[in-house]
Amino acid sequence: MWKKAARPDPVRYTVMLSARDLQFSYPQGEFALSVGEFYVGTGETLGIMGPSGAGKTTLLRLLSGILLPLHGTVKLQDDDISKLPGSARREMRLKKLGLVFQDFALLDYLSVEDNLFLPMRLGGLPVDEVRERAQELVAKLDMAQHWGRLTGELSQGERQRVAVVRSLLHKPLAVFADEPTSSLDGSRKEAVMELLTADAKARGAALIVVTHDAEMKRWFDRVVDFSSLKS
Repeated sequence: MWKKAARPDPVRYTVMLSARDLQFSYPQGEFALSVGEFYVGTGETLGIMGPSGAGKTTLLRLLSGILLPLHGTVKLQDDDISKLPGSARREMRLKKLGLVFQDFALLDYLSVEDNLFLPMRLGGLPVDEVRERAQELVAKLDMAQHWGRLTGELSQGERQRVAVVRSLLHKPLAVFADEPTSSLDGSRKEAVMELLTADAKARGAALIVVTHDAEMKRWFDRVVDFSSLKS
């Protein structure tokens, strides 16, 4: 059980995302996760580190409402995510959260442009208002030349950068990134982390990054270590 995570520094941050008394287990019973308290502040960058199988990705899925806890609460500002019906949780993810999955969750038969804007269209958000932002973010990750290409034609690293841009496009309140630099070399890893952390600071968004890479610690205001977590 992970009993408690330190609160964000109240002088620097107000709480954006919080969880209390989370209990979760998969139906087959092969894994269980218990979290007493969890907090992330506005503009705070938090790293979640630890060995494979400790529950890092499961925690992200609970915090983003993809999974529901058996017990406990998850709140984004004053909204209790864990109490919302499925359709409302989906709408919240589309409009208020940014997600970078390990498998990128891109549609290979769509272009980079269409993959970027699809979640916004599904969420009923105006695409034209963020087109300039999309082009700026793509350029920062050296992906402008791929704007019209099918994502199925891209390398793993290129696809990962598309997923990162998509997570930031609609200016979410919180960004959850699961190993967002795993397919990238040194300079591109730097570019992605610079973009993710600078965007969170500039907008007052919460950034939560799962990584096994110890070199990533320097990017985070705070690190949660899952190495001693017992399930």
